[in-house]
Amino acid sequence: MESLDETHRESVRKMSTERIQGRLMKGGLHEDEIYEMSRSDLMEKLATVMLSAGADLVASTMPTPSAESQVRLLELQAQREQMQLQLKILQEEREQRDKELQAQCEQREQQLQTQR
Repeated sequence: MESLDETHRESVRKMSTERIQGRLMKGGLHEDEIYEMSRSDLMEKLATVMLSAGADLVASTMPTPSAESQVRLLELQAQREQMQLQLKILQEEREQRDKELQAQCEQREQQLQTQR
């Protein structure tokens, strides 16, 4: 396990025992041998398999986002876009009010000058 970088070590630590066993079976280990191993032995063996198999197996051991987390991400992105749109609308409204106030100020100045 110590040969793996921190990201992959953490990924292996977070994996369920069943998932580690499945990865080891995909890596070519015999099922009986895998089921007799302790969790720490399984993690060590997976680290060894990952290092010897290279990037393909390492990438496949990285957790993939669940459908629920993907939906949540889409919801958050939609919410962000909506908030950006609301901000743009508020900015445009503010600019319009500023123009109107500027026009009112200019009108009053003209009225004051004509009264003098």
